[in-house]
Amino acid sequence: MAIGESIAYAFFPIVLLGIIKINHSDKFGFLLLGLSMGLLVNTHILTFLYAVFIVILFIIYLFLFDRKHLLDKLIQIIKSSIVAIFLGMYTIYNLVHMITNNHIEEPFKSIIALSPSGVFMSTINNEIGEHGAQKLEYGLTCDIVSYSFGDILFW
Repeated sequence: MAIGESIAYAFFPIVLLGIIKINHSDKFGFLLLGLSMGLLVNTHILTFLYAVFIVILFIIYLFLFDRKHLLDKLIQIIKSSIVAIFLGMYTIYNLVHMITNNHIEEPFKSIIALSPSGVFMSTINNEIGEHGAQKLEYGLTCDIVSYSFGDILFW
């Protein structure tokens, strides 16, 4: 487990506490939710996406079961979103910058004909390596392990 993920799991209950505070109409509940969401953005993006999913479920709950206080609670969620965006701006900016300026070339995609005799010989010789496009070399050991445990792992 990575250190960012561990720290994010410490902030995740604060997201739930912020949602509970907003549901109980606490006027500073948006700060708890916004601070915890901003900290989640800065520590672990995937955990942040889980928290966003939980907030979306809370909004659906509000639409279905609590229409009387819907507007006040939605305003608090919007305020918490603004706080989270300002806190997570450093990570959000860097993430968007890396995605938009990524110039990694993709590998060439084509169908390559394999020589059955070359594959068979490299399997018998227990060769694992990269010798060009004409050989698919797993080696005899890898073949035996994959054939033996393949039905157990992928039943």
